[in-house]
Amino acid sequence: MISFSRTLKTLCVLCFASFALSAQATQVSGFTGDNAISTWTVGGSTSGHVETGGAPTSIVLSEPDGGPFGFNETTFTKIAETSGTFSFHWDMTTDDPCCSGLSVFNGSRSVLFDEPCCSTFSASGDYSMSVTAGDVIGWGVYSTDTCCGPDRFTISALSAPSDVPEPATIALLGLGLFGFTATRRRKK
Repeated sequence: MISFSRTLKTLCVLCFASFALSAQATQVSGFTGDNAISTWTVGGSTSGHVETGGAPTSIVLSEPDGGPFGFNETTFTKIAETSGTFSFHWDMTTDDPCCSGLSVFNGSRSVLFDEPCCSTFSASGDYSMSVTAGDVIGWGVYSTDTCCGPDRFTISALSAPSDVPEPATIALLGLGLFGFTATRRRKK
């Protein structure tokens, strides 16, 4: 017959092994955990801004109406902690009839959407790409004239790689610690 103590020790080992195996990269949805607003950096060359009041569901990148003529970009970026998939949904509205758009950082900067000159409209889309740990990920909203109306890009449905273990893993770790403690107390 297997002793209670041996059963708990086995349970502890299994729980810790499960935690170690599942502590690999997971996907985090929204601006939470490893992707919380505080982990991102606002940068760029203009007075544009990032509205974070909609977090953890969404953020809004805005390029202002008015400012220096020429290429201006406001960025919101971070370093990918692990390799995985970086995906999101974007919606754009503008009253600026000339040359603005959204760039995405996925290891390097590339244009995701470039508004045709001389048009006022809205657009939307989805984006998904593999990234490697250490890549810069994020967005930049840009304008070449900063006149005639602001540009607004709403980013939502964010999914990015993270080292944060899922809740079931944390529960298994807790169960393992409970078993370990019970075993130690039983020996005394």
